[in-house]
Order: sequence, then structure tokens, then C-alpha cells
Amino acid sequence: MESLDVDVVLRRTVDAAVSLLDALDGAIVLFDRRGLADRVIHVAGSASRGPLADLDSSDLTPLTGVEREPRRAGISMDDGPEFLAVPLRSHGDAYGALYLTGSPGGPFTPDDEEMIVALAGTAAVALENGQLYDELQRQLRWSTALTEVSSALLSEDVSDAVGVVLARVGTVVAAAVISVVVPDPDSDLLLIHTARGSGAERFEGRRYERRGGLVDRALRSGRVVLSTAGTALISLEAEMGPSMVLPVVVAGESICALALSRSRGTAPFTADDVDMAAEFATQVGLAIEIIRARGDRHRVELAEERSRIARDLHDHVIQRLFGTGLSLQAVAARFPQAEGALIEQVDAIDEAIDEIRTAVFALTSRRRASTGSVRHRILDVVSEMSDSLRVSPQLTFRGPVDLMLTGTVGDDVIAVVRECLANVARHACSDVTTVMVSVDQGSVEVVVTDDGVGVSPDAVRRSGTGNLADRARRRGGDFTIFSAAEEGTRVVWWARLVAERSRV
Repeated sequence: MESLDVDVVLRRTVDAAVSLLDALDGAIVLFDRRGLADRVIHVAGSASRGPLADLDSSDLTPLTGVEREPRRAGISMDDGPEFLAVPLRSHGDAYGALYLTGSPGGPFTPDDEEMIVALAGTAAVALENGQLYDELQRQLRWSTALTEVSSALLSEDVSDAVGVVLARVGTVVAAAVISVVVPDPDSDLLLIHTARGSGAERFEGRRYERRGGLVDRALRSGRVVLSTAGTALISLEAEMGPSMVLPVVVAGESICALALSRSRGTAPFTADDVDMAAEFATQVGLAIEIIRARGDRHRVELAEERSRIARDLHDHVIQRLFGTGLSLQAVAARFPQAEGALIEQVDAIDEAIDEIRTAVFALTSRRRASTGSVRHRILDVVSEMSDSLRVSPQLTFRGPVDLMLTGTVGDDVIAVVRECLANVARHACSDVTTVMVSVDQGSVEVVVTDDGVGVSPDAVRRSGTGNLADRARRRGGDFTIFSAAEEGTRVVWWARLVAERSRV
């Protein structure tokens, strides 16, 4: 038998058996590795519709030898014609059985039986060769797929490594739709994060009920879940055929699931399919771990780069600016006629140094809770309010802010910065906003400026700004607003620190 097409080989075998024995009907039933009937290949003989035409394979079991009694072969044929069943065996493995019914020339003879046994043996060898060929091709696809997946994981860009895994698993396991399903962080639903396969684009990004589904069972149990019936696995609207879900484990936790589904009416997944898909589920987990690790490495590298920039700014730029300022002061002392202009430049250098120090602090600091330093908390407020403004505010600190602003006075300063920036976001329509927090031995001053539309002369002070004024008066300070139409607004809040320090 020159063909490796298993169906062609088996159909020829049945046809030859029916022809040689002049039988009414013939069929071959294939069994899987679990001993369950898998497929029926039927060929009618001299009868237009033989007794085996409607063969129900659900009760059939592999034969141990030649059988002439239909019931013992799992076939119901009351008062039926002569029957003969022969197993298809090779090297001790049972692959299926050949069934024949009736013979106009009389009952089947021992010679007939011997002939059919030999024919069945030949068919079994051909079947074994065909299956070995199919297995070889499958292993080749498996090896090629894993090689491509490994290359994707080792590449510098692993952003679509999960997509590569899904695309390759479909070529090996023969699934119609393959997807990665994750728990939705914002609800008790499941989210189809990534999908590949025929029509998979209509599933990607959909959410569906988690409770009771295959994915939920796989995630809870940490084991493979199989289903032969159509289920709402991929979405609420689409019913798929045989399905398989494998949990994807990362760092000992099932974080998502690899879901594979075939079209309705197709064969269920086998044990070999499960083994191969499990390897790809491991690859999905590995891809996710690599993506996370590279993300962590990128964050570490970014933090190190920020620290380097901050050190360079502090050790080189600030020191050079400071030296330049001292030199200008010395020049101003020698040339009194230019002293005013030079001192203005010195002041500008001082302001630049303050801004650089603020930038250095922002580069080297981390976001902390409200119990952190006032400087950290102000940075957090400015970062939070930046989303509401056209441009992020320019923030400057002067003096020992963290040393002097402790306790409730620090809370007041935070409230002032937040309220002022909220007013800028709501009313100013500005392009430039600056915030300066200055501290000396006796007081703290917060100055917020913007280049917006200004405050209307008819505007009535509202509760927000009224509260800021009250906070200033309670600490012996003041709160003022300077504004002109189309020239922006300057808000100044200051308070004494003596009373606060005396209560500590």
C-alpha cells in the first residue's frame, strides 16, 4: 500500500474485504489510545444499505480476537445476517476492528476468516505506518514551533512573544481559536487579552462571566480543563466546539489561562494535544516573566540614570553656577557703575540654582505616603495636579523646607499649594504656572503665579480662598491675591513659624 493517507488505506481495505468475501456490508472502526471508538469508515457491498450503515460506535470496544457474535462486539443486530469481526493489531497494539456482515454464498468459512485476518494485519501495519508518519510530521511542526517561540523569547523585543506562542500552538494542536484569558482587574469578569486564529479579532478585548466557566475552573484548580460540548468559552455570543483550558503559572500563581477551542462538530482534544499545549502554556508564562523582568530592569536602569543626572547636576552644574555668581559679585565690587546689572544676574543665577536643586530632588525621590516629608508631599501634589493644567508647574524650594515645616504647619502648606493649583486649573487658562515655597528662621511663604486671564474685579472670595486666609491669620500671617486682566495672577500666602515651633 503506497499511500500514507490513512483514510485511503482503510477504505481500500474495507472495499477489498467486502469484494473478496462477497459480503453485504463492511466497516472499519478506529479506537483511540484510551480504547474508545474514534471514527467509522463504512463501505456498502452488494446491499444498497447494509446493516452497518448506521453503526453506532459509542458501545464498541477493541477486540481481543476474531469474533462472530455481534453482541459480544458491542453491535446490536437481532436476527441479522452472518457476522465477522477481526481486530486490526500490530506489534501488540490494537488500532481498530474490521466488521463484515452477510454473504449470499453462505456462512463465512475458516478460509474466509484466515484471508480477512491477513488483510486486517496488512491494514494494521499500513495504519501504524500512517500514524507514525503523522506523528513524525506533528513532531516536526512541534519542534519548529518551539524553535520559533524560543527565538521570540530571546529577542530584544518580546512585546509580541505571547502572540507568537499563540500563533504557533495553533499549528501543532489544530485549534480554531487560541487566546490568553485574564481576570479583569476592574470587575468579576474575564477578559480575552490576546486571541489568534480564524476570526479571533472579533473576540479580542471582550469580557464575559467568570463564574462556572472553563477558565474559572482551570484558574481555581490549577489543572487542565477539557470540554467536548460547545461552551461560552470565548465570549457570551459565540459557542465553540471542543475546548481546552490550561492555567498559566508565573511565580507559583495562576495569573491567566491559555484557552484553545475547535470548531463545532470537530474531534475533541487528545492526551497528546494536552501534553503539547501544556508546553506552550509554559512558554506563555515564560514570556510574561521575561516581559516583567525586562520591565523591572528598565525601571532600575531609569532610576540609575536619573541618579547619575542628579549627581552631575549637583556636583558640576550647580557648583559652576555658584562659582559664576561669586565671580560676578567680585566684578560688581570692582565696577560700582555696573553693580545693579550684575547683581540682577547673580539673583537670576540663584533662582536657577534653586530650580536645579528642586529638579535634583524630584529625580532622586520616590513617591511617599502623606507621612513623608513636606517636600515629597508638595512634589506629589504638583504631580497630581499637572494632569489638570496645560503645562506642568515649575516648582522651586528655598531654605530648610523639610526641617522647618513639620506638624500641622506642613499640612497647611500642602493645602495652600493644592487649593492654588486647583484654582489655576479651574479659572486661569494659563500656559505658565510657578510655585515657590520659601522658608527662613521665622516664616514660611508660598507664592503661586500664572499668566492666565486674571481674577475678575467682581469675583467674590469663595470658601477655598477664604480657608487659606483663615489658615494664614491663625498663624499670624496673611493671604493676598494680586491680579490684572489678561496679565495673570500672583497669590502670596505666608505664616509665622514661631508659634508652631513653640507648641512642638
